[in-house]
Amino acid sequence: MAKTTRLSLADLQRYGPLWGTGCECRGLCALCGDDQPCDEAHAALAVNLETGLWACHRCAAHGLLDEPKTAPGDVSNVT
Repeated sequence: MAKTTRLSLADLQRYGPLWGTGCECRGLCALCGDDQPCDEAHAALAVNLETGLWACHRCAAHGLLDEPKTAPGDVSNVT
């Protein structure tokens, strides 16, 4: 079982942007390594900006965002 990790939104976006609308986004996992394709089709990282929970469906890493919860529908801090 993977360890629960606290990371910032910037840490999660280190390998690319998050895609999606509302509070549910997908992105590339910064913990999987550099050998993954960098496109939306390979976005294994799921992030809930409202709860702060994130999980990678490839490497099983999961955790919480360090930032305060984002209001529902507010993705202004997502690139």
